[in-house]
Amino acid sequence: MGTALQLGWQLATRATGHGRLRSAIMALVAAAGTLAVLALGRLVLATADTSDASVMLGGESLVYSRALTGGVLLAVVLPVLVTAFAAGRMSAALRARRLERLRLLGMSRRSLALVGLGETAPWALGGWAAGMLLAAVLGPALSRLPGADGVSQAGSAFLLAAGLAVPMMIELGALGPGLLRARAHRVRARTGVDASPSPLRVLPLLAGIALLLVARQEQLGNGAVIPAFLGGAALAALGTVLLTPLLVRALSWTLVRREPPSATIAARRLQAQPAVQTRIIGALMIGLVVATAAQGLIAVVEQLPQYRAVEHAREVEARAESFAVPAGTTAASLRSELAEVEGIREIAVVQEALAPGLPGPEPFPEEGTSVVVSTCAELLIIQPSLEGCRDDVPQWILYPPIPDMSVPQEGEAELRGTFDDSGEIGPHIATVHVDETTATIGPLAGPWQNPDLAGRLYVPRGLLTEAEVGALDSVRATVVADPRDDLVGELRAAGFTAHAGYDAAEFERWEHVIAMTRLLTLVVLALGLGGFLLSLTDRMLERRTELAHLRLLGTPVSTLRRAQALEIALPLLLGVLLAVAVGSLIADGYVTLGNRGADAETAVRLAQGYQVVPVLGAAIGAGVIVAVSSLGLGARLRPEMLRRP
Repeated sequence: MGTALQLGWQLATRATGHGRLRSAIMALVAAAGTLAVLALGRLVLATADTSDASVMLGGESLVYSRALTGGVLLAVVLPVLVTAFAAGRMSAALRARRLERLRLLGMSRRSLALVGLGETAPWALGGWAAGMLLAAVLGPALSRLPGADGVSQAGSAFLLAAGLAVPMMIELGALGPGLLRARAHRVRARTGVDASPSPLRVLPLLAGIALLLVARQEQLGNGAVIPAFLGGAALAALGTVLLTPLLVRALSWTLVRREPPSATIAARRLQAQPAVQTRIIGALMIGLVVATAAQGLIAVVEQLPQYRAVEHAREVEARAESFAVPAGTTAASLRSELAEVEGIREIAVVQEALAPGLPGPEPFPEEGTSVVVSTCAELLIIQPSLEGCRDDVPQWILYPPIPDMSVPQEGEAELRGTFDDSGEIGPHIATVHVDETTATIGPLAGPWQNPDLAGRLYVPRGLLTEAEVGALDSVRATVVADPRDDLVGELRAAGFTAHAGYDAAEFERWEHVIAMTRLLTLVVLALGLGGFLLSLTDRMLERRTELAHLRLLGTPVSTLRRAQALEIALPLLLGVLLAVAVGSLIADGYVTLGNRGADAETAVRLAQGYQVVPVLGAAIGAGVIVAVSSLGLGARLRPEMLRRP
């Protein structure tokens, strides 16, 4: 056992330039992969632990963010593990021939595995330790980010296990030649993708798309729509991975029938593409499916009333209300009391009463009417879209979007005080004559406007005497101020009992979720393209002899460069387009599910052009990989290039 491990260590430390590069790449992948899993996983789990991440769908069903959290973690961890496996599988064909020679000398399969362990374990474990150290150093900085207040013990245990999986995947890839029959492994390393991938691989994708289309049907009951959607999303994501070998095979079939020599060379190389390279593309695709599908959640969150209200308060104007205002308070007196709070733009004071014997407009209760006593100027502060308001006559306030809302009959309104602590209606205050005059609330500009005046009777303050106005003891105020994060906190610090219809802390958590989801797209692209470049670099080193022979046969360097570009760009771009298309279908299905029963005004819509980032990132990444991998194609031929390694 010790001799085999020592032999593996000597092979690693006394290797050729190619072998030393392989060892350095393994250490770098282990360090970077461990850091990515621990750092990004910490942010994702901390966000999930500190936010109530549930979104109402159709007013009845709940879809919790745990599924999103699992999908985000999968999108981060899977490309890392596949890249780690690819790092371990570097030079698989060369090492398979070397291990076969050791096998012919009488070394057992167990000893071959130990040789591979001694050759790779020090670099993989060394890189893992470096990644753990970097994650520990960056931990305090990560915990100070918004929403990343901490990770539960279960989450920490998961991250440690995922981090340890990185060097294990490197070892799994490296030990393949020792655990399998050397000749069989060499053939697999040469041919890579199965000679004829089964056409049945397309069935999960088709089934997933079918379920997603079924989930969009309005006739489907709420009990079946969510399982259909979740099942369709899972099958569609799985189908994109299973379809990768078929995609590569279809590309090779198409290219081999083209006339240019570069297309023929690219087709033959795709047919011999190693399986690990196909797995890297598959990991990139499933990551992009998750990242693109998460745009559906972003669209829902960004159009939630509580999210848009905070956004409006930060960018346009802040609003807050106080129901604990002393009787007799006026806008002028309230403004003087709020002098300590800077940036107050407008103040509206409303007094409330009840008219128990006056039926209100349908569908509001018939046994009585809620009355607001104020001025049109102040009501327009509360409800800017109010139309037709008059200060010389009582008016019913109507809101057309409320179905079957009717104008009440003419009558006498006895104004009485609101309910006291014992639940009794207050004493008589005044009597006013009410006719069918109305004011109408127009279309709301956003969720920061609340049509809570709808169905109420407006009595102008000028129609009552000072004594009657002073007897109205239910007073509330609406304060409009310059944009800011926490108007409620400032009002409370000034001694007022203030509140708003939104939670700024929840907004910050959701902002963090959205930022993490958008960052996920870039992380997935970087991990997937980095793994692809890693595998391609190894392939380029292995095929030096092949390239030299092609050049000796008179193949122009430009033809080799075009073949290289076709081999790299076509699988990447087609895979990314397929992944983004499937992810967009899932995102659209999620939004459609949330819009069940919603009207055109309140329906959520996906933002335009959200697919541009992954597609453009993949195009730029493919261009960079093509440029990097083509650097040495035109180099002067040297004798060592003609020797078979």
